[in-house]
Amino acid sequence: MPRASYGDKFTVSVMKNTEDDELHTVFDLTSKIIDWVVVEQENGTPDSILVLSEEELVCVDLGTAGWPAVSSPYMQSVHSSAITAISQVNNVTKELVEKLEGLKGSDGGSERWPVTGGSYNGGKGDTTVIITGHEDGSVKFWLSKDNILTHLTTFDSNKYFRGEDDEDGERESDDEEEEWPPFRKIGQFDPYSDDPRLAVKKVMFCGSSGVLIIGGTAGQVIAATLAEQSEGATIVCRADTVTEKEGFTWKGHKPLDIKTGAIKQPAGFQPKCVLQISPPASITSLSLSQGWGILAAGTAHGVVVLDYMFQHVVTARSTLSAQDIANADDNPMSRKKSLKKSLRESFRKLRKGRSQRVVKVKGDVVEQQPRVESPIARPVERQVEARGGSEDGLGSMVRCLHFASTYIATSMNMSPTLWAGTNTGQVLVFLLTITPTDKRKNDKITAVLAKEIQLKHRAPVIDIEVHDAGGLPVCGPHPSYPAPHRVLITSEEQFKLFLLPQLKPCGKYKLTAHEGVRVRKTKSATFTSCRDDKYTENCLVYLANSGEVGVLSLPDLRRQVSTQVIRREDVVGISSLTFSNTGNGLYLSSSSELQQMSLS
Repeated sequence: MPRASYGDKFTVSVMKNTEDDELHTVFDLTSKIIDWVVVEQENGTPDSILVLSEEELVCVDLGTAGWPAVSSPYMQSVHSSAITAISQVNNVTKELVEKLEGLKGSDGGSERWPVTGGSYNGGKGDTTVIITGHEDGSVKFWLSKDNILTHLTTFDSNKYFRGEDDEDGERESDDEEEEWPPFRKIGQFDPYSDDPRLAVKKVMFCGSSGVLIIGGTAGQVIAATLAEQSEGATIVCRADTVTEKEGFTWKGHKPLDIKTGAIKQPAGFQPKCVLQISPPASITSLSLSQGWGILAAGTAHGVVVLDYMFQHVVTARSTLSAQDIANADDNPMSRKKSLKKSLRESFRKLRKGRSQRVVKVKGDVVEQQPRVESPIARPVERQVEARGGSEDGLGSMVRCLHFASTYIATSMNMSPTLWAGTNTGQVLVFLLTITPTDKRKNDKITAVLAKEIQLKHRAPVIDIEVHDAGGLPVCGPHPSYPAPHRVLITSEEQFKLFLLPQLKPCGKYKLTAHEGVRVRKTKSATFTSCRDDKYTENCLVYLANSGEVGVLSLPDLRRQVSTQVIRREDVVGISSLTFSNTGNGLYLSSSSELQQMSLS
């Protein structure tokens, strides 16, 4: 390969010259090639070639006409496209796992894998389905069993949208047919995305029904289910959280164009409907209630509830305040004003700090207090000041959503509810009217705002969960959750319990005031005894911004244990960690590695 023309390419050229035919192919990879080896048959004829690059291992079948690439049964490239979302589900039914494993061999390519041998005695570990969302809009399913990670299937959401470069891509492919040398792209690793709006921001998967919910960067939400090979058009639902009539002007990216007409869909996950939220801001939170057939999606501007079974938008409510709408206008002086404001606040803090260090003693002598520079010295409880309004315009962002059937109207009857938490410590409680499936075409599901809570310290609400008397999370239409119910509202600074339906405070744990750290992730987990399977404990697992993972007992919120899991400097690991309901954790230890951890 001439360096002057193709210095930016990583290629392996394969040529075959016989009396019958003459073949020449230049296999083009996206990462630097380390080594390659040709696997031969017993008679010395080349059977396949294995190419090791910096990012992946690729195999090409030289014994089959056309020299097709062989899919790897292991050593899959986890980061074929940059990972943007992670989720794990470990209560997946056996039937659903079998369906997903059936999709693994649908291409039939792994049967030609040339490397055999080795043995594995098995290991101890739970069966977990891991879902990764990627920058190119794809969602990959992995099976973690006996400490081995196996790729199951991939759902490409980008095929249902029309990108900006679609027409150009078709022209380029026509030109490549006559290009010399004859390049052919192989391998899965592709660090470049055609359109940043395709990136997956949130992903949820139901382990009993197989419903997959995907939230994207441009306000798109896809509800997909497992189905056989078919051909059909994509059903689209549209919802506006805020409009220009209310004085708000969106100056960000445009929404993705959804392809019209019939699309051929292979066996596997297929979209039941696509929800397009306007303004097309990134999806910040998702929640699914498979029993009710509805989902909720949150953005920086509001929350939308969708009946995905009947393709009906239940409600779309804005969380923007009048101040947020006013700040949305791009005033050329706004940045200057905000800079002046931040400088003013910085000087105030400096003056306040100096005044606090000068303390009057008995008599008229003024004694200068020494500054404590050591970070180890911590007071018993820090004073946490209430936060002001949303100066950055993100106070209206919906950080968490939660469906639960609980006592909100009266203490006698349970009602379907949706809880939403925002960046300014506001909690919205919606009362839902769930109609039977057979009558839902005429009698739609409705949602009304029932209650509103404002936390005094105004810290962002990152999680909301309704618990029964024993501390078990109430999720879905389950009849056996004994009263009294409590709602646990987790902000970045504290955990607080409220008794339902009165919303009377009944428990609190101040993490920031006691330890000087902030909550990043939290999840209710049930720990089962190793000696007695019938004995379980319901606890709350949390991750702090220091990389420390702690466990609090429920419902009294007493601290049980804490340990350092992720380095404080590892921002990617802390932001990517996700907990399961059994206390297991999963996070990105690097851009290409997934790390599992367990607290039990």
